[in-house]
Amino acid sequence: MRLEIYTHLFLIQIGTLKSVLRINVLITDWLSSLINNDKHDNRKYIENKKANSVTINNNEIIKTDFVIASADYAHVEKDLIDKKYRNYSKEYWHNRSFSPSSLIFYLGINTKVKKLIHHNLFFDEDIKEFTKEIYDHKIWPKKPLFYVCCPSKTDEDVAPQGKENIFIIGKNLQTSNQQDKWAKEQLVVQLNYENDKEDNLKKDLNKVKAIFDWRELKSLRKGISKLSHQASQENIYKNFKVEVFVPSEYKILKDTSTLFWATYNPDKEEVIKQLLVFSFIPKSANLQQEVLQKTDSILAQYLKGTKQDQYVKIEYEFPPYYNNNIYKGIWKLEKGFMGGPFLAKTYFVDDKIIVSVGLVFDPNSRKRKHLKILEAIL
Repeated sequence: MRLEIYTHLFLIQIGTLKSVLRINVLITDWLSSLINNDKHDNRKYIENKKANSVTINNNEIIKTDFVIASADYAHVEKDLIDKKYRNYSKEYWHNRSFSPSSLIFYLGINTKVKKLIHHNLFFDEDIKEFTKEIYDHKIWPKKPLFYVCCPSKTDEDVAPQGKENIFIIGKNLQTSNQQDKWAKEQLVVQLNYENDKEDNLKKDLNKVKAIFDWRELKSLRKGISKLSHQASQENIYKNFKVEVFVPSEYKILKDTSTLFWATYNPDKEEVIKQLLVFSFIPKSANLQQEVLQKTDSILAQYLKGTKQDQYVKIEYEFPPYYNNNIYKGIWKLEKGFMGGPFLAKTYFVDDKIIVSVGLVFDPNSRKRKHLKILEAIL
């Protein structure tokens, strides 16, 4: 919890937001406070330089021992207190240039960030030019600076053990991204938001997401490629002209010119993973539908259950999602109680469509990691 009084900033170590709320409830209960929701404070009455009452929107006057005003300073001075008690005139406020709200990123990091302290000011651009633009030219800086707060460096209760709670504040940041700006393998992204250009922000956010997705897949591929079935990968490329990684944990069941099939199905784990690669010559005008039908046919032919008439099929009650030649959906075991996510990628090679598909059954874990690994493999 941060408490700012005049020019001093204090950190009160009382734990998480839940702790703050609990303490507020205890205090208000102890003081028998009256909390008014959806009521506007129209006027504060001051006697002997002390606010001793407020008037709310139904003209009800509430007597108080003291008043805390959390509204904007200019609003309190201009609209809530009498002229003789104001520190500044209305003309003073009229001539002020108010700054816009900051852009704030709230981040939860699943590891410790070594080089951050509690308060971090990044002066990575020319500070002289920065101050000249603000104070001499009275314009927004072309290359603004920003502030990073990492309160988990001081208060261990604001983040789980071994993790960090970080927020980044910047004003008028120019949209940009820079690789290895302060450290190797680091990506720094800055986004600028203007009220009348919301569509531009959405486009920028999608671009940033694509960058992070690509970096994640690149990292996964790098790790998988170190321990993989090299011979099978070479055969897949020879037969289908596509690059597919086959992790060493998979057992190869079929490796021919028409079908590749590998499985991961350990005895002591409730986890099953399947990889298949096949091709076909398209004949339908609805290509997406034909891809799903061919995939369904291959799954039913090779992935059987333990009982008769049990086979894997695509669950069309929740239609697969398609984007950029990638299909994501749900599979189920016909006449059974198993299911899970699948991911399929398609490639156009000569007159054929190559389909690489992966399925996962892992009821005891989150599926995002599995899907990202499949996306990297395929």
